[in-house]
Amino acid sequence: ISAVSQLEAAQANLLNLNAMTTKIRTELMAGINNYRVSKGKTAATAGDSILQKAADIRANDLFTYYEHTRPNGQDYLDLTIKLGYQQGVAFNENIMLYDQISSGSLKDLGQTGLEDWIASPAHNATLLSSSVKFASVGVSIKEVSAGVVKVGLALEVAEPW
Repeated sequence: ISAVSQLEAAQANLLNLNAMTTKIRTELMAGINNYRVSKGKTAATAGDSILQKAADIRANDLFTYYEHTRPNGQDYLDLTIKLGYQQGVAFNENIMLYDQISSGSLKDLGQTGLEDWIASPAHNATLLSSSVKFASVGVSIKEVSAGVVKVGLALEVAEPW
């Protein structure tokens, strides 16, 4: 295979992963809101660009350090404030890391992520918190090898006081 063919294949794969990231983010957010409404809660409004950036950074952080503490040792709450989010807001997050999964299974990951969070009492409590007003979903996908990926999911929620 020529260098040009390899570059074209890499670019096509990147476009596919970007499209899949958007699909998972959209489906997971819709699923979260459908679930909230089915349980008598109001749907969360999509977070602003700051909350979305925090969710995206946190999803990527998970490849390095799968904890609510960031890889630099700081609490995840510090990130949202450092990015400039307004004061007078409480934050919470759900995280999930899927390691070594088939890239073919990405098509169902929005639903799988939601089901996994619902199955966990602490994550489910975040999903159904009555005080959640804004929410953003971060999705990060990294190819491990041909046809195998890692996926980090982060839900960042804002609860104005």
